[in-house]
Amino acid sequence: MDGARPHARRTRLPETGSADRPKVPGGHVRQRQGAVCARNRTTQAADGTEQVTNGTQQAADGFEVDEEVQHALDRLTLLINAAEALSSTLDVDQGLRRLCRTIIPGLADWCAVDLLDDRGRLRRLVVEHRDADVTSPGLDEGLLPAAEGSAASVARALLGVGPVLLTDIPPPKDTDDPLYAREKELFERLAADTAVVAPLRARRQVLGVLTLARTRREAPLTEDTLSLVEDLAHRVALAVDNARLHAEARHTAERLQRSLLPDLPTDGPLDVVPRYRPASASAGVGGDWYDAFVMRDRHPSAQLDRTALHGRPRRAP
Repeated sequence: MDGARPHARRTRLPETGSADRPKVPGGHVRQRQGAVCARNRTTQAADGTEQVTNGTQQAADGFEVDEEVQHALDRLTLLINAAEALSSTLDVDQGLRRLCRTIIPGLADWCAVDLLDDRGRLRRLVVEHRDADVTSPGLDEGLLPAAEGSAASVARALLGVGPVLLTDIPPPKDTDDPLYAREKELFERLAADTAVVAPLRARRQVLGVLTLARTRREAPLTEDTLSLVEDLAHRVALAVDNARLHAEARHTAERLQRSLLPDLPTDGPLDVVPRYRPASASAGVGGDWYDAFVMRDRHPSAQLDRTALHGRPRRAP
């Protein structure tokens, strides 16, 4: 018909909803913390066919970065907890026992610490296990055989070798090496699968040995653990050295105080002997002073009083 409007043909475009969207396997890969979201991309190949480029590699890289950060945080947390355990007391035995309980079971299944005493003898101070029924204080502790000429890992660590990773631990056998036999007996009784033996060095001296072991094959100690154990052993050695320096300074101060004790009279009817007893840190007093002498009428006289620290009230003796 003349003057009629031309017929307009309408073409309906498909909706872009999820129902009509093409399904591509692995189309969305999200990291667990939402930091990385990788999508597949469709590209045109040279032969005219479509190819799908998977973005999972980007997500995998994100996971690797996240695992490295978590590993670094775990390592830092362990070192902080170890430092707090070592600084919580100046008693060496108590501090080392707290340390072993801190790093078990996160870093190792059992832990042992050996120290050289003032006479150069090796003494095992602490052995702690994740299972309290396996060992107890004093069971595996005490004086160890001499380390000179021994093939034990502990003897090598005393020479400054290490930290050393032990992955093939042979069973104990009859040998003329007492320290080696003692070490293998401990490994067998506590079921060590892998172990790390590290020297405790401070001020260019080896003070002892730190031994960490795993009993589970699914979580062995590896080469990646050596740097962490070396850092931990250095902190342990510094704590032990500081505690010994403090004990030496306190012993020197006590000897000085005893050398300053007065000579009291001995010709009176009373036997008077001077004594010095160091007060505890929580006593809150400066100390006691006393004097004894014979008066003109030959009667003995004694005086006793207590001095207070600055800013604290004076207490009666």
